[in-house]
Amino acid sequence: MFRVLVVDDEPSALDYICNIIKMKCPSLTIAGTAENGKDGLDQYRRLSPDLVISDVKMPVMDGLDMVKAIKEDDQNAQIILVSGYQEFEYVRAALKYGVSDYVLKPMTPANFIAAAA
Repeated sequence: MFRVLVVDDEPSALDYICNIIKMKCPSLTIAGTAENGKDGLDQYRRLSPDLVISDVKMPVMDGLDMVKAIKEDDQNAQIILVSGYQEFEYVRAALKYGVSDYVLKPMTPANFIAAAA
């Protein structure tokens, strides 16, 4: 099983991503969830998941800062960022930090499966 950490400050978005994983991705299991980047980073360090799926804009610590910190700890970390923002600066920063994919909200199950594959 591939263990996944899901990080999003919107409860409905967090539930939606978790439900996609449970219903459409039998090879994935949810290792944990977090509501902001700081908690996501703490969970990453505690749980050592195989994949992180995170929103970009969040309180306390945003997704880009979390990605940067995770990559400093583990260059091989697999991270997918999910965002409602298609602004090039977010995408460019995400690529600079080495994310695996950048998926726009609203995310469909097909988009998620393609990004996680």
